[in-house]
Amino acid sequence: MKTTDFKEDEILMSAYSYGGGSLYEIKDLMSVNFATEVVTQSGLGDYDKIALDKKLSGKIVQVFPMIAGEYEGFSGSCSTKDLETMMQMVYLYFTAPRADDAAYNSFMKMARAMLR
Repeated sequence: MKTTDFKEDEILMSAYSYGGGSLYEIKDLMSVNFATEVVTQSGLGDYDKIALDKKLSGKIVQVFPMIAGEYEGFSGSCSTKDLETMMQMVYLYFTAPRADDAAYNSFMKMARAMLR
């Protein structure tokens, strides 16, 4: 943790471990690259993306899972009063990521259109 005098009401978070896409075979890298996008569009726990956005309404918080070439982890930011919510979201990404078929199908449809 490092305090700064840039913004008094902002907390930035970054957490990572080594591994990332380097742990997967080449044939799986496309899936690895899109995995975090599908996960973030699916929501968390019992909340789909729309319900989660409504639940977070009025809060200043965001958390993004990431998988890069040689590491994976999370980045995020929040206001000082929403730190607990940010930590809860990180916890849910570890313990209750949501598998949402509708979000997956929507993402795949968009990806196919983009690749065409």
